[in-house]
Amino acid sequence: MNSQQQTNDVLDQANVGYFALTPEGLISGLNLMACAMLGNEKSKLLNLALQDFIVPEHRELYSKYFAELLQNQPYKPCELSLLHNDGSRFKIKLNAVTVKNSAHEVCQLLIFAQDIAQEQLQATERLQAIEHEQHLALIMDICGLGFWDWDLTQHTIIHSQQWYALLGLKSEDINDYPAFFITLVHEDDRTPVLNRLRAALSSPNGKFRSEHRLLTADHEYIWVLENALVVNRNAQGIALRMIGSCVNISDFKRFETQQQEIQQVYQCLQNQGTINQKIAQLAHDLNQPLSAAASYTDAAQRMLQSEDLKAEKLTFALEQTKQQIQRAGEITHQLFQYLRSNEKPSVSMEALMPDTYCQCKS
Repeated sequence: MNSQQQTNDVLDQANVGYFALTPEGLISGLNLMACAMLGNEKSKLLNLALQDFIVPEHRELYSKYFAELLQNQPYKPCELSLLHNDGSRFKIKLNAVTVKNSAHEVCQLLIFAQDIAQEQLQATERLQAIEHEQHLALIMDICGLGFWDWDLTQHTIIHSQQWYALLGLKSEDINDYPAFFITLVHEDDRTPVLNRLRAALSSPNGKFRSEHRLLTADHEYIWVLENALVVNRNAQGIALRMIGSCVNISDFKRFETQQQEIQQVYQCLQNQGTINQKIAQLAHDLNQPLSAAASYTDAAQRMLQSEDLKAEKLTFALEQTKQQIQRAGEITHQLFQYLRSNEKPSVSMEALMPDTYCQCKS
């Protein structure tokens, strides 16, 4: 590909119309945007006079402008209207340069036509974007949100004033980024933050969210919540730009810590209540075999004092007394185990509640 072809390819990518004119005003070259302005193919426009595409009421203005260019007068823009092939007309702004030969005579004129309506639209969009950014900055300032815009290609970052205010820093305090940012992150948070950042830069959604601690100018750490998004990537999917917000959540973190402490205290109280209930249950269960043992002992004592002593009944009463004392010992052991481990006894208390005494009395 020769240099002329390369030049034509570059011109075809331009968003302004390009006309190369002979000193007679004939079109000797034009780009795709110029073809679109006139509504025809390049081959059908070559060697035609550009003046023929100027609306009749502006042709005199164009002729004067063209003559001044040939006379090497200072360049100045000219606004007029072009005629499209479909009969419509639109305003354009012309800027021109002249090409001279070795005799210092004009041999070619290069005309650049800017669609005024498009230019005004772009200007309006730029103004709206500026107003939107100012409005967004105001909202972030009111909400206490810091804002940052990271250009990964230039390794530069822009911070909002609120971001500096959050950390008590000044713009001159910021040097290399993200190396400087990493020095601000608490050492316990650095690895997780870097992992989240790398994941966001490489993931398709490009979302970054992190709660971590940052060092302030007062050499104290504050908790912040940062949300960011990759807003621009190249054709290979490599992140080129990321924007994000930063808000101080230290008060929320303190509240969260207090809530956790309160929950721990509440859980301890609940556990203590459960322990007390279990102890009361075990004490109740312990009382039953002890009461039964006392009853059997009392019965055996009465039998010994009776004139009609029956050895079988006395033996039964003494055996039952022994069993109830053994069961009371088992419950006492269960109680000690529970106090040490806070675990539920493995033996059911109902199984340790005998009804033998009632059977004996009957």
